Amino acid sequence: MNSKNQGKIDHIEGQMVEGPIGEFHRDVHSLVYDPDRLEQAYDKHAENYDEFLQELAGDGTSGCSHYTTLFFSKIVPLQKNMRILDAGVGTGIGGVELLSLGYTPLSIVGVDLSSKMLAQAEQRGIYEALHYARFPETNDILPSDEFDAVLCAGGFSHCAMPASALPEFIRVTRTDGFIVFSVRKSVYEEPNSEIKATINQLEAAGHWKIMAQECGAYLPADGVEAIYIACRVC
Repeated sequence: MNSKNQGKIDHIEGQMVEGPIGEFHRDVHSLVYDPDRLEQAYDKHAENYDEFLQELAGDGTSGCSHYTTLFFSKIVPLQKNMRILDAGVGTGIGGVELLSLGYTPLSIVGVDLSSKMLAQAEQRGIYEALHYARFPETNDILPSDEFDAVLCAGGFSHCAMPASALPEFIRVTRTDGFIVFSVRKSVYEEPNSEIKATINQLEAAGHWKIMAQECGAYLPADGVEAIYIACRVC
């Protein structure tokens, strides 16, 4: 961790409260889902987002993107001509992580609500297409049964992507395809958790089967864990 932030961490839900990272936390975290506010916040911090993630991880990785794609690699077999959706693509770290793990998909498509984050992702040159949109409002840009797998790293945090995005993930994924995502542990375990209820309701309704679920590191230096979940579309 950079010395400028040492001694400045409040481990109540892992929020660094001073310096640039503290400002980032205050801008993106809220108790209500407000996509307009989120878009403005991520636009504001897009150029420094990768640096923030690395500092919050504190272990030489990209934090949540690294751990979600690593979990993805345990579940989703390497296949030729795969089409992967990176939901909440951000700056495209997930795509970089997938390639580093040996995936050579036919295409990776990204969706995000921040145009400036998408501009950072475009510079990586690994995405077939990048779409500015908010889940679940993607019916007009993403065809049904289009993808072999969906990856969503860090999307389900406090007041980030709504639980209603999950049925949309299912819609765009072919039968027997994979959906792999992380949920911030505190969000998953809160009383009357909407995301937890939605995950279980979708399985009970026969839309997908939960294949694996584990708790693990998310942003280690920031003291935050996540629940990693892999489902297979029925």
